[in-house]
Amino acid sequence: MIFVDPQNTSRACPVCGKVGERLRGHVLTCPCGVRMSRHAAAAVNIARRGVEFLGGLGLRGRGRWATPVAGPLASG
Repeated sequence: MIFVDPQNTSRACPVCGKVGERLRGHVLTCPCGVRMSRHAAAAVNIARRGVEFLGGLGLRGRGRWATPVAGPLASG
């Protein structure tokens, strides 16, 4: 188990990396078009930080872990 800094993980877009100014509800909406649950965004961002901490494992780069989702969590 490793620990990563959780700061801004629910505010940052997991695709483009833009950090929103304020938390607004349970859905992250980014100007790049991503709309997803803040919990899901935080999970993706924490996983990415963990992989980067471990040396990348060949998975570096934005957009490889996250795909904009649709469904009940993303419907706002």
